[in-house]
Amino acid sequence: MARISDIKTLEDNKILDSKVDYFLHASASIGPEGAILFLGHSTSGKSTIAQILSEKYLLLADDVVQVKRTGKGDYWVADGKDRCRLDSGTPKYYPLNRIARIFKSDRTYAEVVSERQTCRYLADALFEVDIQRKEDDIVRRKQLFIEVAELSRSIDGCRLYFRKDTSADELI
Repeated sequence: MARISDIKTLEDNKILDSKVDYFLHASASIGPEGAILFLGHSTSGKSTIAQILSEKYLLLADDVVQVKRTGKGDYWVADGKDRCRLDSGTPKYYPLNRIARIFKSDRTYAEVVSERQTCRYLADALFEVDIQRKEDDIVRRKQLFIEVAELSRSIDGCRLYFRKDTSADELI
């Protein structure tokens, strides 16, 4: 299992662009290369896959992930469950490395998807979070769409098909 002390974090919020932050309905695990986001609708297995990976990786978030972009265009993520409702202190941010849309299957495998498909998956996850789905400001909604489009161009996406009884070693 990765040790938290070995993983690069971003705690200096001064270098984060506060205009560029949003929440995704997702789970996330922290591996040696950074965070892996797991996207999927309710009951798709986001919590299950995060629990499976917790044998080897650190669990970052189980339901809501906060995404921030630095001025350099790097993406960082934190557990966003409480922060999407109110400010609950300064979280630790981890570099985002991969995005996976998960699907239950009778076998475990992954396939790369296009930036366009990754963007669709991210937009679904974006508007599954109440505060963003209920956003009335059209300018802000457009900004959110632009942000997930930029994210999909910056971070590789895949479809991850997995069995419920998959081991962490099979997923890595």
